[in-house]
Amino acid sequence: MEHAPLDVLHDEAIRIVEEGSRRGLLLRASGGIAYFLHAHDRDLFHRLGRDAVNDVDLVGVSRERNDYKQLFKDLGYEVDWDLLVAGEGKRFLFQHVSDPRVEVDLFIDRLDMCHRIELRDRLSIQEQTISLVDLLLQKLQIVELNEKDMVDVVVLLAEHEVDGEGPEAIDAAYAASVLGDDWGFYYTTKQNLDAIRGYAATAALPDGRREAVARRLDELEGAIEQAPKSRRWRMRARIGPKKKWYQDVEDATGAF
Repeated sequence: MEHAPLDVLHDEAIRIVEEGSRRGLLLRASGGIAYFLHAHDRDLFHRLGRDAVNDVDLVGVSRERNDYKQLFKDLGYEVDWDLLVAGEGKRFLFQHVSDPRVEVDLFIDRLDMCHRIELRDRLSIQEQTISLVDLLLQKLQIVELNEKDMVDVVVLLAEHEVDGEGPEAIDAAYAASVLGDDWGFYYTTKQNLDAIRGYAATAALPDGRREAVARRLDELEGAIEQAPKSRRWRMRARIGPKKKWYQDVEDATGAF
């Protein structure tokens, strides 16, 4: 099926989040559209050959599920009831009635994919999207990371400090705390950081950006390695990758 242009998805994501906010609802963008919302120089995505964004990904909270259904109905969307039932209320898929190219995936409380990212208590950190570190973790949890995902991470790191000041910095300490309690997530992240580092070394980045990405990858990895590890982490680390350390996306409740 043909997908809506990026500018349409961009505007629609903002429209939904802002109307939700006007009604007192917590809704935040995630995934590819959120990376575009945070990019200062969106030409970087085109320079690096990123594929198109296919839909709008959002995260909300379970206590507002019924309000979300009314919100999307009022905004001209229909819900996929079969998916809602199959996902046990943890995922909604909405399609715009007048423009079927516009689809919205709404996840409730968490992103449950190769690894789980809890978000219910973290949606107020940013005004329009999930936090930068949660956006980063959303990519780092992917076991089979593709070039599109690496482009998103590289653009984010090219433009945002690790452990800097304010909401536009990436909270490496939080990432380290999450990974310090989940060896499987840690192991996937380590593999992905190596892959992203290799990709960034030859990516068509402007002067100075490649060095900034390399430095921030090192800072992030340093924070992860230096953070305390839980007893659960240490016990799982003894087994290592000889036992499967992630869940298949098709088996994950409410996953992409």
